[in-house]
Amino acid sequence: MKANQQNTTSKMAKPSIASIICATLFAILLALFVAPQMAQAQSIFASGTGTSEDPYIITTVDQFKAFRDAVNRGNAYAGETIALDADLNLSGQEWTPIGAGTRRTTSYTATTTPFKGVFNGKGHTISGLTITKTSGEDYAIGLFGIVDGGVIENFALKDVNINVDASGMAGAAVGFMLNGAGASNIQVSGTVSAGGGVGGICGKMIESGTIAGCTNNATVRGTSAKGNVGGIVGAAYYTRLNAEMHLTQCTNNGEITGHEAVGGIVGLSAATVSNCTNTAPITGATYSIGGIVGEQRNYGIISACSNSAAVTNTSSTGYGTGGIVGWIRYNGAKTAYASCCSISVLNNANSGAIKGGTGAGGIVGVVYDAATITGNENTAPSISDANFAAGIAGDLQKVDVVSLPAVIKLGITVENNVSTTPMDSIAGADKDQFAYNNDPLDFIVQNNGTAWVAQVGTDRFATLTGAFDHVNQTTSTQTTPVMVQLIADGTEQPTATLNTSANVELDLAGHNIDFAKIPAFDLQAGTLTIVGEGRVLSDTDELASLVTFKDGEGTTTDDHATPAKLELKGGTYKQDVEPYVAEGYTQVILPKATDEARFMVTKATPDEGGDTPPTPDTPDTPDKPDTPDTPGTTPDNPDKPDTPDTPGTTTPTTPDKPNTEPSDNQTTQTPGTDDETQAGTTTADDNASAAAADKATHNAKNASASTTAAKGKIVKTGDFAMAPVVGVLALVALASIVLIGLSRKKSASRK
Repeated sequence: MKANQQNTTSKMAKPSIASIICATLFAILLALFVAPQMAQAQSIFASGTGTSEDPYIITTVDQFKAFRDAVNRGNAYAGETIALDADLNLSGQEWTPIGAGTRRTTSYTATTTPFKGVFNGKGHTISGLTITKTSGEDYAIGLFGIVDGGVIENFALKDVNINVDASGMAGAAVGFMLNGAGASNIQVSGTVSAGGGVGGICGKMIESGTIAGCTNNATVRGTSAKGNVGGIVGAAYYTRLNAEMHLTQCTNNGEITGHEAVGGIVGLSAATVSNCTNTAPITGATYSIGGIVGEQRNYGIISACSNSAAVTNTSSTGYGTGGIVGWIRYNGAKTAYASCCSISVLNNANSGAIKGGTGAGGIVGVVYDAATITGNENTAPSISDANFAAGIAGDLQKVDVVSLPAVIKLGITVENNVSTTPMDSIAGADKDQFAYNNDPLDFIVQNNGTAWVAQVGTDRFATLTGAFDHVNQTTSTQTTPVMVQLIADGTEQPTATLNTSANVELDLAGHNIDFAKIPAFDLQAGTLTIVGEGRVLSDTDELASLVTFKDGEGTTTDDHATPAKLELKGGTYKQDVEPYVAEGYTQVILPKATDEARFMVTKATPDEGGDTPPTPDTPDTPDKPDTPDTPGTTPDNPDKPDTPDTPGTTTPTTPDKPNTEPSDNQTTQTPGTDDETQAGTTTADDNASAAAADKATHNAKNASASTTAAKGKIVKTGDFAMAPVVGVLALVALASIVLIGLSRKKSASRK
């Protein structure tokens, strides 16, 4: 039996030929591929395994160069992380980009070796980056050349010196980004100068990717006629279905100059640009010059951005100069812009002066064919142009509609914007306070103003009409009132129409509203209630000038709709508004004022015609006697001390004695009674009554306590704690048990 077991064991232990071959091949592969890479990593980096938890660590310039050379030999580091663990100084040497290569349309040449991993600078600074040479116009210039789907983040570039006039694609951090690549939290200072396609952070980004939280403090120059110059990225262009480019939370503080498509954040854009800021002068020489975006083409939204610097077009014929966007249009090969949409410019602010050539606006210079421009604010000190100029959009134009992508509907809307630039500070052959509209039949310009007048929730509106339109579009029948609040005086307001069945409350909040059109309010459904203090000024003193209803007062033609209704709980009016004063309120006629607003609605007091009947005057009630005389005949001698027989004409019935009462001759103290303070002694009957009253009062406060008089002292029989008694009884019982146990033990021992 043992022999058989040994034979079986020896057979099992003997390896097969197949397993030997597999093990050998694995060892060969390990030796050929894995081991050299591990050795190379060990020779390049200070430490690390390349994971996000344990990245490759760079601590010296030599290691950084070795990392660059490894990438340029073809190691893309896809899926791996490299981290910087020290500041580096690259001064005194010409830098070759990490991921060297050349762009070809929306990709790159076959000899390009892009970076595809993650580079995390961990907040360190790389100083002295210098590049003065290029291998061609589309050769990518920057610390990194081409980043394909990779990420670079968290570092600063100080004293950058990039000066390559022959380059058409240069950025301090990266030359070319594509396929969803990302750049975030990067700061740049110095100078970045190239022929075109030049940006403080990135030269060009195509189709998809994100640049976020980056700051450029460098001077950025485009030196040739090619243009596309931006403080953050020179061009973010071309589109792809189901992909987007995003520029967000970036700031430019460096002066930007170029030929065409020059912007504080991006020169040429088909990206979504949001929450970005420009603080430095922007200057261009031909067309598409903007404080945030030079030219927005075919796709994208520009929102919540701000420009505070001057935007200048040096050409008298330069087309499109704007505080936020220079020119909006739909141009380029349809195959290159596979994804298209009507461009939107939302909630931006400009305070910089605008000087254009042809088409200058506080927000947008020139708009072609389709766009929505709303929620923006312009406070430029001046806007000037040889031809078209306006506070919001300088020139709205309809061009060859055939070239408009089929998915985009013709139509430009400039609505609910604020511009404070006065007309005498807007210069141009054709100018407007808000938008110069060359095609009013196709484009809409409405509800713009010189201040934010009303607010609904967190949304602001330049006119009360705009606020009501918002309510009409966003609310339906509901019991909770929709609050519309004035936040500034409004002048020359258009008619405010209410056509929703909701209850709307307009709070004047101390502001005045002046309507330029009749009526002030057109109520087609729902209930409008006006509250607060402020003047509501319509054109005439007739009620029809203040309000009209859809089909006569308080009615509607729709049998299923709520009849329209006006209720006034505040405000001052030109008209006698008595028919609409709400219940509990009244109309007061004021002395004639300069604006003839004489009829004020205020809350009614009981004697002003309110529904509450007047309360009888209090003085008619007889005064309460100073002394607590018993009702009845007044004693002849009020100064005589009270005796039991004096009060009243009838002797009160003596109440039953309480179960426990003081002795007849004992003085009883009843704290808190007037009788006690007036007399130190009382009769036995009075003592009994006082004791009973005192006992009832005390028992109501504390049912467990009573007061008993004994031996001239007050003893509280219900207030002592029971815990000590229970404890003593428990100890006695325990002692008894112990004694009994000892007794039994002693008896048992005797036995």
